[in-house]
Amino acid sequence: MKKVILILLMAMLLFSACKKDIDGSNGFKSYSFDDSSYLVITNPTKNKKVSDDIWVKIDSVSNRQVSPDVSIDSKKSDYVEHTLPYIQEDLSQFKLKSVRAASSTPVKARGYIVGEQKNIEDDFSKKNSIAKMVYEGEYCYIWVYKDEAEESKLSEDEIKAFADKFDSIFLKQIVLCGPKYNGITVYDDIITPAKKLSVMLFDIGQDKEMGAVYGYFHPRDYSAGNKMEIIYIDSYYAKKISMNILFSTLVHEFNHLLNYCNKTLKYGLKMESWYTEMLSMVTEDFFSDDLCLNFNETPKKRLLGLVNGSYIHGFGNWFNNSPFVSNYYTNAYAFGAYLARNYGGAELIHEIMINDSVNEESVVNAVNKINGTSYSFADLLCDFSSILINPQNEDANKPSLFKSTEDILEEDEDFTFRLGKIDLENLSDDSDARNKINTNILKEASDTLFDSYGFQIFNVSGYSKVSVSAKDFLDVFVIK
Repeated sequence: MKKVILILLMAMLLFSACKKDIDGSNGFKSYSFDDSSYLVITNPTKNKKVSDDIWVKIDSVSNRQVSPDVSIDSKKSDYVEHTLPYIQEDLSQFKLKSVRAASSTPVKARGYIVGEQKNIEDDFSKKNSIAKMVYEGEYCYIWVYKDEAEESKLSEDEIKAFADKFDSIFLKQIVLCGPKYNGITVYDDIITPAKKLSVMLFDIGQDKEMGAVYGYFHPRDYSAGNKMEIIYIDSYYAKKISMNILFSTLVHEFNHLLNYCNKTLKYGLKMESWYTEMLSMVTEDFFSDDLCLNFNETPKKRLLGLVNGSYIHGFGNWFNNSPFVSNYYTNAYAFGAYLARNYGGAELIHEIMINDSVNEESVVNAVNKINGTSYSFADLLCDFSSILINPQNEDANKPSLFKSTEDILEEDEDFTFRLGKIDLENLSDDSDARNKINTNILKEASDTLFDSYGFQIFNVSGYSKVSVSAKDFLDVFVIK
């Protein structure tokens, strides 16, 4: 597959003709550009810019007055975040096996029977009440609280619908994301796996329509907590708002569980939030057609935030209590959607899911293995920024989201994995929500936030000369 080498080669050629002065005393580099279309600055580090920092200064010469040139028809997304960020597990509590890297013999799984009861704790409200296993699907057990409020109780048909939906995606999802836990782990004191995955359907937090979480997975349940393989899904939202959205949540949380099994339990690796959230949202993307979801029921809706400028917040410094947490989700999903559509589709995402590394290393290793390349993470971030410059470009040499993929994996040729094109200029069929990309602002950049793995794009066409002074850890390049 051809990759986006063209842009990097262009940037290198442009840089070779540019003035580059390195000021070792203050950590800045200077650049001068002539006759360019876009100026792109990326932050491939974990550094976070705060309001009183000066990271970038831009000076320009134009035949017209230098002022913001805005041509945008956009509406801010009213998206509300309902996904709980992945709960990091403190691995120091686990005891590593002393002799081998991981046990090589699967553990005999236990099972549950319909009517069986046990106490299950909701991590949000700390409610610890008796739950009952009420339905057994082909690959799952469905649990409900015996004292669940009437308004959040699902009917027998709705419970069966959840089980049927999970059964319909189970085999395909483990082909893409890696196998369910089978007892192979580098740790002692991990639970004996169940034959099937448990799904708990209840009003998470007992907060009815005021609730903020559609579902979650908690790694603690493998060693403590409820001591079972389980995903938690909010039945109130399923009953009152949308079964489809909660089906997509089920796919999302199932991926978190599989990531934990295939990265942490198998290799003892700790995932950063952006990494596993990216993979969970891209998995939802792959399963959107299987679940018959519309635009508002998929992670694509998050991209309304991207075209409104979320990209400056990046996704590398992920803080769950940050006011920008929805931006982190948006940017991490956009990054994963870009990787999948430009570097190998399902084959690439599968390799990221199952390789023996995590985070940036996992992504870079997978991209280079699948494509025979030698990209760095900084290279991928530079190309990623160009998806806003190429919103409707299908050229294999130019990165964009406007590409489709269709793959069959060697692990099981019965399943086809598809991703559709994403048109960033026309994200929604709702004309009131249409967005055009704002890349037409040239302004002083030093007064804006600029976080880890974030970027800024400036349209500099029409300017006869642009001079940039930027911190030496930033990547600065231009595109003609």
